[in-house]
Amino acid sequence: RSTAEYPFYNTSEYSLGTLGSTKTRRNLEDYIALFSDNARAIFEEFEFGNTVIVRCYLATGDIQLFH
Repeated sequence: RSTAEYPFYNTSEYSLGTLGSTKTRRNLEDYIALFSDNARAIFEEFEFGNTVIVRCYLATGDIQLFH
């Protein structure tokens, strides 16, 4: 946090490049949850989590994405 040069930060162990090909939804949710409050508010305003889940479902047809 103190090393961030911007008014937002993320304390997750992940980056977009390391979310992985398994448990990606869970990893992405964890990644978003560990942003600072001001950055997370943007994700929530645009319902980013729901958008990703729906797009993944449309691409894969995997109903498990909703659980």
